[in-house]
Amino acid sequence: MATEKEMQRIQNAIQYFQQGDIDSSEKELNTIVKYQKNIPLTWFLLATIHLQKGQFEKAVTEYKNSIKLQPIYPDAYNNLGVAYEALNKLENSATAYKKAIDQNPLYASALFNLGNIKQNTKDNIKAIELYKRALDQDPHHVKALNNLALIYQSQQHYNEAINYYQQAINISPRDSDVYNNLGYCYYCIGGYHQAIQHYQNGLSNSLDKPQIHNNIAIAFHSLGENEKAIEHFKLALTLDEEYTEALTNLANVFKTQSNFSRAEHYYQRALFLNPDYEEANNNYGLLLYNKKEYSKASRYFKKAIDSNPDSLEARYNFSTYSLASGDFVEGWKNYYARPTIRSNLAMNPQRLSIDSLKDKSILLLSEQGIGDELFFLRFARQLAGFTQKIDIQTSQKISVFVDPLPYIDNVYTGDVSNISNQYDYCLSIGDLPSLLVTDNKNIPETIPLSASQDDLGYIYEILKGFGPPPYFVFTWQGGQKIENFLHKNISLKDLWSVLYELPGTLINIQRKPTNEEMSELETLSEDRKIFDLTALNDDLPKMLALLSIVDSYIGVSNTNMHLRSAVGKSAHVLVPHPPEWRWMFENESPWFPEFRIFRQTHDDNWKAALIELKEDLQKTYG
Repeated sequence: MATEKEMQRIQNAIQYFQQGDIDSSEKELNTIVKYQKNIPLTWFLLATIHLQKGQFEKAVTEYKNSIKLQPIYPDAYNNLGVAYEALNKLENSATAYKKAIDQNPLYASALFNLGNIKQNTKDNIKAIELYKRALDQDPHHVKALNNLALIYQSQQHYNEAINYYQQAINISPRDSDVYNNLGYCYYCIGGYHQAIQHYQNGLSNSLDKPQIHNNIAIAFHSLGENEKAIEHFKLALTLDEEYTEALTNLANVFKTQSNFSRAEHYYQRALFLNPDYEEANNNYGLLLYNKKEYSKASRYFKKAIDSNPDSLEARYNFSTYSLASGDFVEGWKNYYARPTIRSNLAMNPQRLSIDSLKDKSILLLSEQGIGDELFFLRFARQLAGFTQKIDIQTSQKISVFVDPLPYIDNVYTGDVSNISNQYDYCLSIGDLPSLLVTDNKNIPETIPLSASQDDLGYIYEILKGFGPPPYFVFTWQGGQKIENFLHKNISLKDLWSVLYELPGTLINIQRKPTNEEMSELETLSEDRKIFDLTALNDDLPKMLALLSIVDSYIGVSNTNMHLRSAVGKSAHVLVPHPPEWRWMFENESPWFPEFRIFRQTHDDNWKAALIELKEDLQKTYG
């Protein structure tokens, strides 16, 4: 038990500590322990001073001394956990926090601290439970509210996160970090205006936060307000001129404005500061790719991959470079990183080899678009040489083409989750090349398709009613205008500059043209009759028959180009810049050797391609 004199020294030490004079406090406490080592409070206070000074090993020893003298001491256990956590001894830290909670189950601080440990070790379920228990005891615990919101945010449960961030702001309305996090959640659900408002609320409480300016700029960029975005990125850089994320984001804005020189300047600044910055390397690579500096672009994609081997975007970009340059082995190896949506039933091709597929039963799963399914079927034929059985899930539209293929056993057009466990492996059809391609020379041919005599007769009668040959079909766009799908197009005005001079009969087969596009086509064609067979896109067997008969097909790459190839006919393909990998960087495509390719230049100009296309058509049709 402490004497009256020792208690006075302890009170003096506490008073010094509260006044911020921790050296005098420590001196008083050291004087006590020199003569009296059996007072738990003395060791506790001394440990707390060493904890504050960053002397964590000393703090651990002294907290243990206090606990040895007073085993029921939740505050000491809690602080011991803090010291262990500072030493990165997380298991010891968690054990200490648990002891504190065992001794006082209502101890909000210990509950919160253990929640942090669980959050940092990715045990989010337990972390959520602990944070909520801490909030039951202390509803005004702002850090618990914020961390709970961060977990929900990481799980993309943005509405739950918003609820907890809002509670934190109600308690602490000047916390700029919470405003920033709240703004980010609104950004993620597309509430860009609300995001900007919350970011600006954060700025009003703390003007020197470059991250908030950066986030405001990102939201303005998403709204298409690029000048405001540029303004805030520059404000962020005024506060921190070495802010590589803001430099890269500013470069991204200039790239979307096609101001490539300014974009390049900021990418290079970011990479000078941080040569391993993944996003800057990847996006600078894309800029160089767009400038047709393909080899140089590939080096930056590789640097991004070296910085983060799990970067799917950089791997996909390097994959498209490799495929378009003719290195199919390397290209297909990284094609698993493509941004299209896979079935959750599909196995990761990186975990397989061709030997593992021998004599196995395989279920091929559809993905991407119908044209891609037709394209990748050529590899299914190759797969059949290894496996015991191949069944396939495919689109209803092309099932009539797939069903007769001799190397496909069963065709499904709906949900296959209830039968997937009957197979050795379920594979996305787009993953087949990564398993099958072992060299750059042996290119499997397009699967051959034949139209039925009834469909051919039907189309012949339609064409006879339209007018005389030669018959030209045309389209001006392909793909889908949604994220993760490649959209290809040429303006109707540019395309019409070639079509209007052609003899014979012109037929529009564009899938789902808009009313505005049809009106524009009518205006451009004036007195020339354009015939419409766009409805055949919903009846692909008849579309196949049409593409078997017409003299030429002129347009961008789409499903109908794959059908044209499958019937062994040529086509005139307009390839936007940068080219999709299957059309290569130059020359003809080994995937479609019968097709003629006409390429848009890197400045989005079709002039040279259309002149070349006219000349090519004139040689055959006059």
